[in-house]
Amino acid sequence: MSAHPAGPGRAASLHQLSGLQVTGEDQKLLNLNRDQFRYTMGGLSRKRVEAVRDLLEEACRRHWAYQVTSDLPWWTNRARFTLEQLRADAELLRAHRPAEPSIPADRLKRGLSKITSALHDELGPRAAPATYEDARDIVARLNAAEDAKSATGSVGQTY
Repeated sequence: MSAHPAGPGRAASLHQLSGLQVTGEDQKLLNLNRDQFRYTMGGLSRKRVEAVRDLLEEACRRHWAYQVTSDLPWWTNRARFTLEQLRADAELLRAHRPAEPSIPADRLKRGLSKITSALHDELGPRAAPATYEDARDIVARLNAAEDAKSATGSVGQTY
């Protein structure tokens, strides 16, 4: 997919972005695109995209820096803090405030189900994550296989 000079949102609204079809117009200032596009590529669906979003959200919530970076307003230049300062602030927050809750169990289960079907389409029946940790481990194995493939210059599936 080539980059469109006006950006992907503009390219999609001009019907020039591969894999997306505009289903509605929205002239609001904050365009969230929730139900504005339909995916047209084989195997890609809004539900699968939402499943990946949910798993990414859960991964973020479990990251050590989530609580502290979530408390910093988006307009703050987060780069002005050192990693050590962020770690110290994260420890202080963890000691005085409970962690953010995980995404609801039914959303996680639905997400894992959709991810399982996507993985099945891509990899065959070898991967079926039942928990967030299973999904995390599968991603780690896929990344390691991809890194190994890149390092050796080989082609083909190594997972």
